[in-house]
Amino acid sequence: MAPDALRRLRDLLPGVSLVQVVHVRDAHAIDEAAAVAPLVDAILLDERLLRRFMREVKEAGGGEARRAPGRDD
Repeated sequence: MAPDALRRLRDLLPGVSLVQVVHVRDAHAIDEAAAVAPLVDAILLDERLLRRFMREVKEAGGGEARRAPGRDD
């Protein structure tokens, strides 16, 4: 949820605790969580999408970093 929307909710519902869910897909989730932290009472980091992606990569044979053919670096 956008920070402006969280501020508006806080104004409209002063007695209600606000919880923001951040879907962890990559390192940008840290920035997203930090941006909303002052505006909410709790943050829930949901890593299901990341775990699903990692499982699919592993099942597709991409579980390890691989060097491109012909590269020596």
